[in-house]
Amino acid sequence: MVTSDVCGECGAAAGLTCGGCGNIKYCDKDHQRRHWKIHKNECRPIKEIDSTQFGRYMVATRDIERGQLLMKESPYLVGPTATSDLICLTCHGPVLDNNIHFCPGCKWPLCCKECVGSSTHAEECTILASDKKGIGPPKGPGANPRYDLILVIRALLLREKDSKGWSMVESLANHTEQRMRDKEPHHMAAVRFCSEMIEPSFEADLVHKVHGAIITNCINTHGARGETLRCLYPTIPRLNHSCQPNVTLRSDDDNVLFVRAAVDIKKGEPLVFNYNSALDPVWQRQSELENIYYFTCVCGRCSDPTEMGTHFSSPRCPDCKKGGYIEPIDGPDKPWKCSKCSKERDATELIREAEEAVADIEEKKEINPKYAQKMMDKYTDLYHSTHYVWSKAATSVLRHLRGISGRGSLTLRRDLQQGILKLLDIFEPGYTRRRGVTLYEAAVVEISAARSDHAAKRLLNVELMDAHEKALEMLDESVTILGLEPPHSTEVVWLERARVTRKTVEDSLTALKNKMNLEKEQIMAIVNKNNPGVVKIKPVTGES
Repeated sequence: MVTSDVCGECGAAAGLTCGGCGNIKYCDKDHQRRHWKIHKNECRPIKEIDSTQFGRYMVATRDIERGQLLMKESPYLVGPTATSDLICLTCHGPVLDNNIHFCPGCKWPLCCKECVGSSTHAEECTILASDKKGIGPPKGPGANPRYDLILVIRALLLREKDSKGWSMVESLANHTEQRMRDKEPHHMAAVRFCSEMIEPSFEADLVHKVHGAIITNCINTHGARGETLRCLYPTIPRLNHSCQPNVTLRSDDDNVLFVRAAVDIKKGEPLVFNYNSALDPVWQRQSELENIYYFTCVCGRCSDPTEMGTHFSSPRCPDCKKGGYIEPIDGPDKPWKCSKCSKERDATELIREAEEAVADIEEKKEINPKYAQKMMDKYTDLYHSTHYVWSKAATSVLRHLRGISGRGSLTLRRDLQQGILKLLDIFEPGYTRRRGVTLYEAAVVEISAARSDHAAKRLLNVELMDAHEKALEMLDESVTILGLEPPHSTEVVWLERARVTRKTVEDSLTALKNKMNLEKEQIMAIVNKNNPGVVKIKPVTGES
């Protein structure tokens, strides 16, 4: 992807640059047209940059509009996640507890008789079968960390059978020295198994590098049956991290990864996505980045103690009369200070309090609307309505109250959905799946709450119409965002739901306007009959 000054068709000196990607040149227009049949699959508005500070990463070669497809890649290596429920090593389908077929060679569980005899599993089976102590195979249902071994062995096998794939693995960042120093238990278990427990064994140093490359670069995807897998891709590892992402990654059920612009991107800007979750607090984000990827994030969000004005990780100062927040002014691992009165709190203590609150929230088995309101009031007072703990409480309440249609439930759910959207607009803006789904769910609650209030005579017709139009606006954006899902994605169900709901709300709004116009006409007829010459009332259209 490095631009050279020679023609992509004939190799002669060239000065005409491809306007689509800027990554290739031609000596004239004729050669550019001739080369298009080859170049069209590689023509992307991005290029690779090599930096001593950030390594190899991708930047935009021209201005890019949100929603635009930037690249589409198939994985060259696919396998189970490091810890996985029982999954078939042949087809990656789920292995049901009541229908486990153990491979006669390696004793690992497979999903059916057809997969037992498949040649797909044969090569790794020979190696896994050499585990004479039976350390590797899962012994029963449930999540099992031994699945971490599978992708490592598959990567190691590339060395002999796929030189291109092996070259890709070798080129990946792996942080071997740090991992050997840290001796993380799961990493060391994979190294010991592949270098000591199987035949042929692999050199320990090589396994360190391969396992490190997988941990650092793999992307989790969802297969056709909902199974979670992890994959290695040719170019995706060149996308750097930021807690302020500008691209979104979505996969189809064949694990093909689609990278799109989530927001408008200017020429020369790096393409970045969030290696963590947008709704993780600063201490969790930094800890995971340091322990897995060995760097500290210095993006705009992480460098700002207020996290873009949200104070997402910062609680209110309980002693401050000036409305201050206790912030990680000197960094999340140093004492936190109030932004107004300079009161200090130990970072470990603050984090423990927040995590205990979250644990308490997640332990709740059932939540009714009255208790849910009290819980939200509690965490709004203790923290505030854009804090991490508040977001966890809101997510829990929305899950527990789903399907409960009373006024208290609907009103609370409507307010909480708007609060979550407020956070996503800041931390995960633009065309992201989570925002598309949240917009859909917010619209459903908005219209349900309005109809409930209208039926109880608490809402006028014009207010009900306003609620319909607000819901339609959210659904329009939701449909636009979810329409960018890959055609064979398991998530397209959300698009269909949003489309159906949008049509229902639109029809309901039309019927409401017709009813209001009919009522006005009836009133006007009576007025005109009693007062000839009165100006007619303007019909309801929804337009100002």
